[in-house]
Amino acid sequence: MDNTPQTQTLQDKIDFFLLSAHELRTSLSAMKWLFKMLSDGDFGTLTEEQLNAITQASQANNRMVDLLNSTMTAIKNDDVITYAKIAVNLTGLVNEIAQEFTSEAKEHQITITYHQPSTDIIVCGDVTKLRIALHNIVENAIKYSNSNTEID
Repeated sequence: MDNTPQTQTLQDKIDFFLLSAHELRTSLSAMKWLFKMLSDGDFGTLTEEQLNAITQASQANNRMVDLLNSTMTAIKNDDVITYAKIAVNLTGLVNEIAQEFTSEAKEHQITITYHQPSTDIIVCGDVTKLRIALHNIVENAIKYSNSNTEID
Protein backbone atom coordinates (compact mmCIF):
# COMPACT_ATOMS: atom_id res chain seq x y z
CA MET A 1 0.00 0.00 0.00
CA ASP A 2 1.10 3.52 -0.81
CA ASN A 3 2.30 5.48 2.25
CA THR A 4 1.74 8.96 0.87
CA PRO A 5 0.19 11.43 3.32
CA GLN A 6 -3.07 11.41 1.34
CA THR A 7 -3.33 7.60 1.45
CA GLN A 8 -2.46 7.52 5.14
CA THR A 9 -5.13 10.11 5.86
CA LEU A 10 -7.73 8.06 4.00
CA GLN A 11 -6.75 4.92 5.93
CA ASP A 12 -6.93 6.86 9.20
CA LYS A 13 -10.45 7.99 8.28
CA ILE A 14 -11.47 4.44 7.44
CA ASP A 15 -10.04 3.14 10.71
CA PHE A 16 -11.79 5.91 12.66
CA PHE A 17 -15.11 5.15 10.96
CA LEU A 18 -14.81 1.42 11.65
CA LEU A 19 -14.00 2.05 15.31
CA SER A 20 -16.88 4.53 15.63
CA ALA A 21 -19.29 2.18 13.86
CA HIS A 22 -18.30 -0.64 16.18
CA GLU A 23 -18.99 1.55 19.22
CA LEU A 24 -22.33 2.66 17.75
CA ARG A 25 -23.28 -0.95 17.11
CA THR A 26 -22.48 -1.83 20.73
CA SER A 27 -24.78 0.94 21.98
CA LEU A 28 -27.51 -0.07 19.54
CA SER A 29 -27.27 -3.67 20.78
CA ALA A 30 -27.79 -2.47 24.35
CA MET A 31 -30.83 -0.49 23.19
CA LYS A 32 -32.17 -3.59 21.46
CA TRP A 33 -32.20 -5.49 24.76
CA LEU A 34 -33.82 -2.55 26.54
CA PHE A 35 -36.57 -2.37 23.91
CA LYS A 36 -37.13 -6.12 24.31
CA MET A 37 -37.36 -5.83 28.09
CA LEU A 38 -39.83 -2.95 27.80
CA SER A 39 -42.01 -4.73 25.23
CA ASP A 40 -41.95 -7.93 27.32
CA GLY A 41 -43.31 -5.97 30.30
CA ASP A 42 -40.23 -6.35 32.50
CA PHE A 43 -40.79 -2.79 33.82
CA GLY A 44 -44.56 -2.98 33.97
CA THR A 45 -47.44 -3.26 31.58
CA LEU A 46 -47.40 -0.88 28.63
CA THR A 47 -50.36 0.75 26.98
CA GLU A 48 -50.97 -0.11 23.33
CA GLU A 49 -49.63 3.30 22.32
CA GLN A 50 -46.45 2.78 24.36
CA LEU A 51 -45.98 -0.70 22.93
CA ASN A 52 -46.38 0.65 19.38
CA ALA A 53 -43.79 3.35 20.09
CA ILE A 54 -41.34 0.78 21.49
CA THR A 55 -41.94 -1.48 18.48
CA GLN A 56 -41.22 1.38 16.06
CA ALA A 57 -38.09 2.35 17.97
CA SER A 58 -36.92 -1.27 17.99
CA GLN A 59 -37.47 -1.61 14.24
CA ALA A 60 -35.56 1.63 13.60
CA ASN A 61 -32.78 0.39 15.86
CA ASN A 62 -32.56 -2.90 13.92
CA ARG A 63 -32.40 -1.03 10.60
CA MET A 64 -29.54 1.09 11.93
CA VAL A 65 -27.62 -2.02 13.04
CA ASP A 66 -28.15 -3.54 9.58
CA LEU A 67 -26.96 -0.34 7.90
CA LEU A 68 -23.85 -0.17 10.08
CA ASN A 69 -23.07 -3.83 9.44
CA SER A 70 -23.48 -3.43 5.68
CA THR A 71 -21.34 -0.31 5.60
CA MET A 72 -18.63 -1.86 7.76
CA THR A 73 -18.55 -4.99 5.59
CA ALA A 74 -18.33 -2.95 2.40
CA ILE A 75 -15.47 -0.85 3.76
CA LYS A 76 -13.56 -3.79 5.23
CA ASN A 77 -13.83 -5.78 2.02
CA ASP A 78 -13.38 -2.76 -0.24
CA ASP A 79 -16.65 -3.82 -1.87
CA VAL A 80 -18.77 -1.81 -4.19
CA ILE A 81 -22.07 -1.06 -2.48
CA THR A 82 -24.82 -2.76 -4.42
CA TYR A 83 -28.51 -2.12 -4.66
CA ALA A 84 -31.14 -4.82 -4.60
CA LYS A 85 -33.52 -4.72 -7.52
CA ILE A 86 -36.75 -6.17 -6.21
CA ALA A 87 -40.41 -5.20 -6.31
CA VAL A 88 -41.11 -2.71 -3.51
CA ASN A 89 -44.56 -1.54 -2.49
CA LEU A 90 -43.84 2.19 -2.41
CA THR A 91 -47.38 2.97 -1.24
CA GLY A 92 -46.94 0.86 1.89
CA LEU A 93 -43.41 2.09 2.51
CA VAL A 94 -44.45 5.75 2.39
CA ASN A 95 -47.33 4.96 4.75
CA GLU A 96 -44.93 3.27 7.20
CA ILE A 97 -42.56 6.25 7.13
CA ALA A 98 -45.43 8.69 7.69
CA GLN A 99 -46.61 6.62 10.68
CA GLU A 100 -43.09 6.47 12.13
CA PHE A 101 -42.88 10.27 12.20
CA THR A 102 -46.37 10.97 13.60
CA SER A 103 -45.16 11.45 17.19
CA GLU A 104 -42.17 13.58 16.22
CA ALA A 105 -44.33 15.76 13.99
CA LYS A 106 -46.88 16.17 16.80
CA GLU A 107 -44.09 17.35 19.13
CA HIS A 108 -43.31 20.10 16.59
CA GLN A 109 -47.03 20.90 16.19
CA ILE A 110 -46.93 19.63 12.62
CA THR A 111 -49.47 17.37 10.98
CA ILE A 112 -48.45 14.70 8.48
CA THR A 113 -51.12 13.82 5.94
CA TYR A 114 -50.58 10.97 3.51
CA HIS A 115 -53.10 10.61 0.72
CA GLN A 116 -52.71 6.93 -0.03
CA PRO A 117 -53.51 6.03 -3.63
CA SER A 118 -56.34 3.59 -4.25
CA THR A 119 -53.93 1.10 -5.84
CA ASP A 120 -50.45 0.16 -4.68
CA ILE A 121 -47.51 1.70 -6.47
CA ILE A 122 -44.84 -0.94 -7.03
CA VAL A 123 -41.30 0.07 -7.99
CA CYS A 124 -38.16 -1.90 -8.69
CA GLY A 125 -35.54 -0.95 -6.12
CA ASP A 126 -33.75 -1.53 -2.86
CA VAL A 127 -36.21 -1.24 0.04
CA THR A 128 -33.45 -0.38 2.54
CA LYS A 129 -32.07 2.46 0.44
CA LEU A 130 -35.56 3.72 -0.44
CA ARG A 131 -36.49 3.70 3.26
CA ILE A 132 -33.41 5.79 4.08
CA ALA A 133 -34.21 8.30 1.32
CA LEU A 134 -37.88 8.64 2.33
CA HIS A 135 -36.91 8.85 6.00
CA ASN A 136 -34.55 11.73 5.22
CA ILE A 137 -37.19 13.56 3.18
CA VAL A 138 -39.80 13.41 5.95
CA GLU A 139 -37.25 14.16 8.67
CA ASN A 140 -36.09 17.27 6.79
CA ALA A 141 -39.68 18.33 6.13
CA ILE A 142 -40.33 18.27 9.88
CA LYS A 143 -37.04 19.94 10.70
CA TYR A 144 -37.53 22.83 8.28
CA SER A 145 -41.30 23.37 8.66
CA ASN A 146 -42.85 25.95 10.93
CA SER A 147 -45.07 24.92 13.81
CA ASN A 148 -48.79 24.61 13.09
CA THR A 149 -48.20 23.51 9.51
CA GLU A 150 -48.98 20.39 7.54
CA ILE A 151 -46.70 18.07 5.62
CA ASP A 152 -48.85 16.74 2.83
